[in-house]
Amino acid sequence: MSTVLRGSFILSLALLLGRISGFLRELLLAARFGVSEAADAAVLILTLPDLMVGVLLAGGFNAALVPALKKKNFAARQSLVFVVGVSSFGFLSILALIFFSWPDAVIEAFAPELDITSENGIVSGFRVSLIAFPIAALIGVSVSYLNTVGKFSYAGLSVLIFNITLCGFLIVPDFSKWGVLGFGVAIVAANLFRLTFQLGAMREIILTPLRYVEPVSLEFIRVFLYGIASYALVVGAAVVFRTIHASGGDGELAAFNYANKLFELPAALLVAPVATVFLPLLADNTKMDASEFEGTFLAACGAAWALSFSSGVLGHQFMELIVGLTYGYGSMSETGLESIASVAKIMVLALPAYALFQICSVALNAKMQTLRVFISTVLALMIGLGAAYIFSVFSVENPAAYGFVSFLWSAAIMTLFCLQLRAQALANLGRQLGGSLVMISLVVLIPVALIDAFDDSSKLLNGLGFLVAACLCGLVSLRHIRPLRSIQISTT
Repeated sequence: MSTVLRGSFILSLALLLGRISGFLRELLLAARFGVSEAADAAVLILTLPDLMVGVLLAGGFNAALVPALKKKNFAARQSLVFVVGVSSFGFLSILALIFFSWPDAVIEAFAPELDITSENGIVSGFRVSLIAFPIAALIGVSVSYLNTVGKFSYAGLSVLIFNITLCGFLIVPDFSKWGVLGFGVAIVAANLFRLTFQLGAMREIILTPLRYVEPVSLEFIRVFLYGIASYALVVGAAVVFRTIHASGGDGELAAFNYANKLFELPAALLVAPVATVFLPLLADNTKMDASEFEGTFLAACGAAWALSFSSGVLGHQFMELIVGLTYGYGSMSETGLESIASVAKIMVLALPAYALFQICSVALNAKMQTLRVFISTVLALMIGLGAAYIFSVFSVENPAAYGFVSFLWSAAIMTLFCLQLRAQALANLGRQLGGSLVMISLVVLIPVALIDAFDDSSKLLNGLGFLVAACLCGLVSLRHIRPLRSIQISTT
């Protein structure tokens, strides 16, 4: 047995290594391409395999596969992993062949501003990167199994291997000779290395002869499909809003993508570990009564909210400093940095909403109530798109970013009410979230006010203010993290 705090910490550490290497990859990418058409092409072929798995399969993995695996014995788990793995591999292989046959239409749909007739090797690089589609499907299945049996760190470490491979390509001296085509080859190789590492961590299920193949139930398929649909909307929403933002001109797709990375970093390091560890725990809900289930849910919400709200407030107040330190190298211009900062400053306002939405979705998925998650996500996306349109009509800068924020806040509120918590649990949650909101806001405002009183243009002063505010936020968040020490998780 292990505790939620220990599991979350180990996963966070593994994800931190993966994300640090991911930022290094983004830095090298930005330094090589800047904010340009070539950068847009590189971002497209880099993100498309994971996007397709996220849109078409990952929701099913989270909503149906992990809870189902948690309830099965070893032989049944082995059968389910085999069936889902083969099905996912075949489905993504067919999709890759379709995309290979009509690359112009696909590129036009995902990046309409790209000129596919240019000499950057966009179409060739895109076609080569499609080999990664079925590989990414197997990566998703293996991650679900590893999380089910408590091997949380392997997913983050495999991302580290993926990013190191790409970084190695980006620092090759003759990079310009390879261009987008070479980058597509590197993406395929990186996915193969990542999958090999994960399969090595699940030797017990691979080396054991398969005893039987059990057909999946209709209930599993139903839950899987609803999970796919709701998660696809979440993953696809970022792409939709990125595409809207890209209509602003060349390089805007890359600018939104770089800003989104600054959103994803705290989301992945602080929120995802809590959600990932709690999913198999809550999926075993047959051993819990209503009070215990709600208590576990409140503990997860409190920790994820405090950490994400701290990150959101810090990011909003110090975003220019963060963007400058992160992307201010190589071919990146001052205009490009300003564009990234203006978008990221808005997007981080949705971090607390993302945390609440993720924990609520985990709780609903654990109860097999994926239809509620799907309906909430659909309605939230409609609200987000409507908000983006309204902001654009009134000529508000970065309407797509505001639409993204509206989407996540709407999704968080609706999934929370879908849980149908008892009145006392809702009151406890309100006090918990409200208390951390007030305390974190106060501790961030103090160093910000001191900076404004002296010299708000000083990078040194801003850097010191950021460190002080981050330390104070960490101390406040500890109060909401401590309860995770007492919650036990099973590693079987």
